[in-house]
Amino acid sequence: MKKVLCAILLSLAGLAHSLPNLLVSKIVVQVGPDGTDDDVTMKICDTSKCCTTKTLSHLLSSEWVKDKLETWDGSKLGNCSQILFDSEARKLDVTVNKATKKKDSLDVTSVTLEAAPASDKKKVKKFQCGSFKLKGTDSQKTSVCPGSGSTPTRGPSKTKDIPIKISKGKLQDWTMSLSRWVMMVPMMVFLMKVLRTTKQAGPNVVVDTGET
Repeated sequence: MKKVLCAILLSLAGLAHSLPNLLVSKIVVQVGPDGTDDDVTMKICDTSKCCTTKTLSHLLSSEWVKDKLETWDGSKLGNCSQILFDSEARKLDVTVNKATKKKDSLDVTSVTLEAAPASDKKKVKKFQCGSFKLKGTDSQKTSVCPGSGSTPTRGPSKTKDIPIKISKGKLQDWTMSLSRWVMMVPMMVFLMKVLRTTKQAGPNVVVDTGET
């Protein structure tokens, strides 16, 4: 009986551990031998939700130039910096969306996503994508990007006092996570009571299930 109850408790603990908690903080793109003048955005998905960046462009310099290494973070990530992905995600799907107004092709050598738990931003997990080759008339290409594990960031991080803003999407994720915890509490309390009763009654206790 105790083994069964312990197994249930472990399962509940595993469910809690896999709650959405992973935030994308940076996208690093290595442009290949063919850049583009068309607008480009990216979509990132786990098994249950997606986010989309803003148009990835620079105000005072060119972007998506051939052989250029681009780094996108901050406000350019759009709601991708606010959506909480599955903490235990082994892969993320990345889609490169390209406008077709100018029908300018694009060759991307690699894309790397950097993400970390909202509760510990020093634990950076990288998702490595392969190449993306879009013809002038192609509007999107999708690649599966496996995670490479968690690695600590190098050097001390500089922090600034900034106002905290909670987006509607992020608030919904937190509310869903809290609801799961609330639903699990009565079951855990019941199981603890059963364990306590079993321990007090001795090894030969018989639990009445109500069946005849």
